[in-house]
Amino acid sequence: MSINTDYFREILQDRQTVVLDDVGRHMNELASDREATSLRDVTDTKDASFASAVAGIRQAGLQREAEELEDIRGALARIDNGVYGQCIVCEAPIPEERLEAWPTAKRCRPCQQEHEQARARRA
Repeated sequence: MSINTDYFREILQDRQTVVLDDVGRHMNELASDREATSLRDVTDTKDASFASAVAGIRQAGLQREAEELEDIRGALARIDNGVYGQCIVCEAPIPEERLEAWPTAKRCRPCQQEHEQARARRA
């Protein structure tokens, strides 16, 4: 069975647009946070702690979005190279059901589980 790469390309491009919009929004929010903090003297340690926590949360969101963009771009490149839906480790086909659930999937389920276990051991 052949994977409809046009279908997945559209899904990935739509998601890329959403993530890029989110990145722009988060960048604007971070800039606003910095500006607001620099405009007032933060003397209350609770205010400073809260501002720091909010900035950390926004930074973490940006990091997740950057990783998702990297995954999307990788999936689009695999489509362009004719290897979308093929495991990057063992080259086995990735079931279409898995791609439906996770369009950026680059590993079959067994290879992904092994990858996650190895990452957990390193952590």
